[in-house]
Amino acid sequence: MLAVLAFVASFVFGLGRGAAPRPRPVATDSTAPPVVPDSRVRVQVLNGSDKPGLARLATDQLRAAGYDVVGLGNARSSVTTSLVLDRVGNRTMAEGVAQALGITRVETRPDTSLYLEVTVVLGPEWRARQLPAQR
Repeated sequence: MLAVLAFVASFVFGLGRGAAPRPRPVATDSTAPPVVPDSRVRVQVLNGSDKPGLARLATDQLRAAGYDVVGLGNARSSVTTSLVLDRVGNRTMAEGVAQALGITRVETRPDTSLYLEVTVVLGPEWRARQLPAQR
């Protein structure tokens, strides 16, 4: 009985809880890009053209740049020019993806039903950049 009371008391006084992890500091300078600690930007790549294989080429390029491509396929409709969509209200992430692919058009279109931060829709003008040779 004494052991049970000691066990209950340890939880009441917080001894049973492990130390809560401390959050890492995030830059508060308004000019600095937002930081997502311990996270990679999740990207969806869609081919919005009639040229086969563009989504795979862009996926390879983004993965080589350190992005986490979580889905690729064909867009529901064709586009005339490539665009990168910010899905979470963090345009800096989308701009980084756009830069990695050489795309200039970035728009913010939040979509909370997606479990990703950025969607890329490739148009017929998009060209893959040459990736460095693997060693």
